[in-house]
Amino acid sequence: MRRVVAILGWLGFAVGLPIVLASVGFSLSVSVQNAARTLSSQNYEKFVLQCAAIAIWLTWGYAMFSFAHAMWRLRSGKPLPLRSGGVRRLITICVAASWAMLIASRASAASESKPTIELFVDEAKQENPVTVLPLALPTSVVAVAGVLQLVQRRREGIERRAEPHAHVQPLSMIAKTTLTELQLAASSNQADGIRGAMRHILLSEPSPVLAAWRPSSTPRTLVGSSDNRVCRKPYFCVPIGVSDGEVIMLSLGASQTFFIEGDLQYTHVVLAHLVNSIALESLGSTTKVLALGFKTAALVRVPTLVVVDNSQQLFEAVRLHQSGDSVVVCSADPLDRQVVDQLCNRGCSVVAACDIDAVDSGRTAAIAQSPKGWAVSSTLQLISMFGLTAQEGAAINRLVSEVSRPAVVKKAVKSTAPPANWQIITRVLGPVEVTARDGAVIRFEKSKSIELLAWLTTHRARPTRSAARTALWEVNVQDATFTNVVSDARRSLGRAVPLVGDGEWLSRTLTDALPLHNAVTTDGELLESAINSADTQDDGASLASLHEALGLVRDLPFSGANYLWPDAEGITTRLTLIVMTAAVMAAELYLERGDTDGVFWSTGQGLKVLPGHEELLALRMRAHALKGDLAAVRAEWSSHQRAVARDVWSGGATSPKLDDLCRDLLQPRDRSHSVSE
Repeated sequence: MRRVVAILGWLGFAVGLPIVLASVGFSLSVSVQNAARTLSSQNYEKFVLQCAAIAIWLTWGYAMFSFAHAMWRLRSGKPLPLRSGGVRRLITICVAASWAMLIASRASAASESKPTIELFVDEAKQENPVTVLPLALPTSVVAVAGVLQLVQRRREGIERRAEPHAHVQPLSMIAKTTLTELQLAASSNQADGIRGAMRHILLSEPSPVLAAWRPSSTPRTLVGSSDNRVCRKPYFCVPIGVSDGEVIMLSLGASQTFFIEGDLQYTHVVLAHLVNSIALESLGSTTKVLALGFKTAALVRVPTLVVVDNSQQLFEAVRLHQSGDSVVVCSADPLDRQVVDQLCNRGCSVVAACDIDAVDSGRTAAIAQSPKGWAVSSTLQLISMFGLTAQEGAAINRLVSEVSRPAVVKKAVKSTAPPANWQIITRVLGPVEVTARDGAVIRFEKSKSIELLAWLTTHRARPTRSAARTALWEVNVQDATFTNVVSDARRSLGRAVPLVGDGEWLSRTLTDALPLHNAVTTDGELLESAINSADTQDDGASLASLHEALGLVRDLPFSGANYLWPDAEGITTRLTLIVMTAAVMAAELYLERGDTDGVFWSTGQGLKVLPGHEELLALRMRAHALKGDLAAVRAEWSSHQRAVARDVWSGGATSPKLDDLCRDLLQPRDRSHSVSE
């Protein structure tokens, strides 16, 4: 029995240790390469970490040798040295060191994932304004804005197709963290200025290949087109890095090329940022981006991006899209000059890795890695390049995948209904404001007080001070700051609506709890209560309560508020689906009564929050048909078609449900009419 336990223990060690090391990026080959790289870059802290990983692998190898030797002794009939403690001690040390490295690597990854480099670098403030290491994704605000738009569009698509009483699954903690970090990076308000410079470059004749832009200025040319006699309309324009407080932008048109030479690992990270930025910026255009040689995890899945595995598939994809699309080829692997020439002859723009001889051969534009940074080959200007690692790409794809999960209809857990005698309402279905029951708006001295009340009314299960501070502030704030906000909220509520009795709207406690009086409600809670009470009321009472609650809907939830927590926690989506459910329920009751005006009002309230919701459009079409107004049915359908055509994320496919409904409503009376018209 002791032999069996020993054998099983050694086998667990033999399999488990490599899995742990590989899962945190410390495989033997990677550790050796990273040790050499960190030593050359004088990053001694990471060099020691990589050397420790190599030492653990050597210890594992010695343990495997000892295990094989023990198995040979066992097979030969010799006793197994169960009480030999030397190898055991080595194994114990090895396992403990592996767990220490696992914790250290997770902490390092968490610290590196935060945006620590400002987009506009001030040379006077930084000792070394240019770096060889590619900048993390959060520093590229345009790419971040593109990813957030992708997330928002995917979420809206799910909401438009959701049925009444549907719910979406909450985001995982990893996806929440990713979304919050992206929102923090996008809150710098720099994306609009950069996009304005990008539009200026796209309209320039001739447009530069590389341009530099500083805030409140006009882009200046760094590298012009090799042939100024030919005005090539650029297929794209994207930021690629920063230099001396300027944003460096790349734009390429037909038959133009751009090459990057450097350390293979760094080059792949830089090119991954480039290919994803081009694909995101090309949405809504006829440009197709063909990606060759990239890790799948590093590519954000968008309709404009086509992944190919080899040169044969590359040319087949070029032939397929060449007829009506502009084609951009991005290759993480070096391309032969013959391949590049063939692609240019077919009108493609090419962005690729290359060897040093390609940089020196007078190509249109090239950037090469140098000891001090990335240098433009023709001007030797140093640039800090944006990058996107496979880990960042995987996190983004996970976020996009989770927000793309379809909404499911399930029995909701009924929440506690707000009291009938509520006194104060926090309105979140539109611009956030706090009002008394008579409609008087309550004013606060501090803007964070309104956000605190919005948070407390949407987190009644566990309203704690620590959770509120974490949600409202992205950085650690002093206790006095939070206390002042709580005091302002308590004082302003008490001044506007005096509370009968000895209590307060925000109770004073000596614990972490921060309870809010139950006479403070939200318009979302009132709407949800009207939905839940519909099961126990007759149609007339249900319709009256739904109508009253829908009257509180003004716009998108939290419209105009730059709060980060509602999106990350799924509160915005949940409120949107509550409005859709209430609007559908009210419209169906009005339709049963033949009240078409009521149908149009109810659906209009829902469409304020989510234009294009399929169920609401279907009810409007039924109401028009009930009135005998087939022209209005066609108008609703045409409006849906135009909206789909404008939405580059929909793929151009109209709703099959609305297709069938339009056909059913029109064919019995107008068989000559076709839905496709």
